[in-house]
Amino acid sequence: MIIIAQVWGDQPQHPNLPYQALCIIRYESEGWTEVENINSNGTVDIGLFQINSTNWAMCGGKQHLKDPDANARCAYRIWRQAGETWNPWAAWTQRHNDGSPPCKVTNPD
Repeated sequence: MIIIAQVWGDQPQHPNLPYQALCIIRYESEGWTEVENINSNGTVDIGLFQINSTNWAMCGGKQHLKDPDANARCAYRIWRQAGETWNPWAAWTQRHNDGSPPCKVTNPD
């Protein structure tokens, strides 16, 4: 996914960030761009990164978030707003209890 490299790739202080982003996609949506999930609290998650409806307004609204580019850019804004952490994503917090990424990917360099 070229958009992942474009949005997440230029982070020297976080060299594994693009790989972590791919992990989030894997666990949140399995790469399905059009997927929508209704959460038990009534909010809705949409797209690759499963952007929650509480964040749709800051990203231009729901209609844009099935587009992979818009979804990735929105996810980046959320990541930055969360202090450059993956804490807003359940896939990260549920699988990150032991301090390792949710899937085994690293920078090949």
